[in-house]
Parts: sequence; C-alpha cells; structure tokens
Amino acid sequence: MQGLFESLKAVEAGYGIVLAPLLSVTNSIETKKLAPIFIKNVEIKQSLFICTRKSELTNPVFVSYLKENFLSK
Repeated sequence: MQGLFESLKAVEAGYGIVLAPLLSVTNSIETKKLAPIFIKNVEIKQSLFICTRKSELTNPVFVSYLKENFLSK
C-alpha cells in the first residue's frame, strides 16, 4: 500500500481492516462506506511529533501547551 488513502480504498472494497485516525474516516462512516469496530480494553497510544522547517521558529507557547497536556507524567 502507498498510504492511508489507498488503505481506506482497499477496506471499502472489502479487503481487510485498517487502523486510521477518526478525522480520516468520518465521511466514509457517515456515508456507510466504512464501519467502526470497537474493541474493549484496548488503549492505543500515538506518538506526537512537532515538525517545522529549519528556517522557522516553533511557537514556545504552543510547545509548552503540548508538553503540559499531552506528555506522559
């Protein structure tokens, strides 16, 4: 597979399942092309990366907010 879009199209065609961000599949769920599967007692932890161009400065207030609200304690 090339990426998320191709994976979602394969699932829509009936080939397996995919783990995808909700934002990527909301429309397909609403139009009944895809259906969500809920699994009990499963917690998925996703890594968070901040990427910028070398020539641009990162907003320190935003980075502080992310560290305070999303980093494991």
